[in-house]
Amino acid sequence: MYKRITKKWHRLRDSRPGTRFRNYYRRSRRDKNRDEGTPRIARLLTALALFMVGICLLFFPLIYIPFFVASAALLASESLKFARFLDRGESWFRATGRRFTQKHGLSRRMVSVMKVTVGVGCLFLSGIMCYNAFLR
Repeated sequence: MYKRITKKWHRLRDSRPGTRFRNYYRRSRRDKNRDEGTPRIARLLTALALFMVGICLLFFPLIYIPFFVASAALLASESLKFARFLDRGESWFRATGRRFTQKHGLSRRMVSVMKVTVGVGCLFLSGIMCYNAFLR
């Protein structure tokens, strides 16, 4: 089961941006197990639970993102409209990032350094928030 999940994740991750969620939806439709009602209900309930955990973690910077991504991937496997919405959002996000880096003349290395810096800063900020909550 673990190998199957990791294989699906790698296929989703390695797909071409702009069509990855639609392709994921189509692959999930071809899978024979998708026709059963129980796995579909379980996926929808899991997506809802992951989304609710993400909502609860909104107060901590960047920690909620994996929960929203997992929830979105599960919903994209069930709804073509949602898969198209995610593809359009990804395309827009990538184009906006490209325009930003071109406008400010940032190199790929500088963008990578900025991502790591923001990520570490958010983890540090989350740690401070947890520590302060623990002291109260």
